[in-house]
Amino acid sequence: MSKRVGLRLDGTLEGGFQVTLEVGEDQFLSFSDVTGSLPVIGLTDWRQQYRQLSAPTRIALQNISIRPSSASQLQACHQSAQILQRHLNAWLGSPTFQSVEKLLRESIDPTEPVRILLRTTDRRLHRLPWHSWEFIERYPQAEVALSTLPARGVEPNHESGNVRILAILGDRQGIDIERDRQLLETLPNATVMFLVEPSREYLNQCLWDQ
Repeated sequence: MSKRVGLRLDGTLEGGFQVTLEVGEDQFLSFSDVTGSLPVIGLTDWRQQYRQLSAPTRIALQNISIRPSSASQLQACHQSAQILQRHLNAWLGSPTFQSVEKLLRESIDPTEPVRILLRTTDRRLHRLPWHSWEFIERYPQAEVALSTLPARGVEPNHESGNVRILAILGDRQGIDIERDRQLLETLPNATVMFLVEPSREYLNQCLWDQ
């Protein structure tokens, strides 16, 4: 059975976080006596660089073009993402967090599968590149899952809620999108939200908000 780790972060980006570590088997978490904290962090707003790339366009297989300004904007977006990754690892390298990370390293083997469940009520943490965390890079079998549920000691719920799917139905030319819609609507245990030929701005809004 694979390991499961819970990192509970209570607080906000502006006020810092108190961190509690939970370690256990895949379906059961047990509390440790180790707690730590993460300080206030100022993050580069890489989303602004990304949104500058989202000019209203539609892609057709027969005619794909790149605007001259896209290359410089894309480079700026990459640079902003790299700065964000460095800030993230510097933040997680804070001395007040090291007791948590030390126990985390001692609790799992680099060769065993482990799921790290990040619990927080600050949804902005969900948008950070956790896959770039140096700890994850050193433990190739580890993966990060995100949750807004701060519950502790809860028995596993075998009747989990529906999976949420955002389905984007675009250009109808040469594609039977109604057939795609019907197939998605028949998926079990799934709640599907359909966007039919949405504008780029509305699509971005749905992705960021949900």
